Amino acid sequence: TTEIYTLSLHDALPICIEQLRPELLSLCRLYARAKGYVIGSEKLAAENRLSTPAINELRNAFDHLMRVVPVLLDADGAAAAVAGSGLDAHAYCQANLAKATGHLCRAAFDALDIISMRLAEEIAAILAVAPIQARVQAVPDYASLERELRDAVSRCDTAKANKDVGDLESLLPAFDSYERAIVDLDAVLSALRDHADLLCRLGAEHRRHSRRVWWVVLVAVASFVLGVVVTLLAH
Repeated sequence: TTEIYTLSLHDALPICIEQLRPELLSLCRLYARAKGYVIGSEKLAAENRLSTPAINELRNAFDHLMRVVPVLLDADGAAAAVAGSGLDAHAYCQANLAKATGHLCRAAFDALDIISMRLAEEIAAILAVAPIQARVQAVPDYASLERELRDAVSRCDTAKANKDVGDLESLLPAFDSYERAIVDLDAVLSALRDHADLLCRLGAEHRRHSRRVWWVVLVAVASFVLGVVVTLLAH
């Protein structure tokens, strides 16, 4: 009965709490981290709701965490929930913590993917206005910045390709690596933003110059062809 199960749950609580404490603390830290990623992605992609799947994953993770908390606090209804699962209290908590971990990992990776994608898109948009000559002229040591950009993009691509939902010990280094790549990507974007106006102006000048050159070439070719035609007609 629920009454008997409540007694056994109450007796088992100290052991259950002690056994789950490290995992629960790690999961709470991961939740805070994933939430930060999701908030960051929402700021970058609010207009097209790209972060909605990540938000849903975060919500599902919180739901599983909140199934564990009442058990650990011996709250009303916790014994019935555990009994209905067919598991003992420890196994019930572990199952929900494992599901929460999966949801948090997907939320974090989805959010990081959005952040890296939007940063890369903005960088590409800034660079698109100016050819390489204008970039070199506008941005000090552009060659080094370009190497940093390629390296950051490569590390983001590697993180996307290797992401997997596993145990917390293996996931945290993966998040660290992805986050560092995004920080470097953001640093490149910040450097380009500082010179965005100059890039636009030099890019426009280059396009005007290119059009003038093409017109000169076109007139020269047309004049040559016309000269040939006139010469042939004269003979």
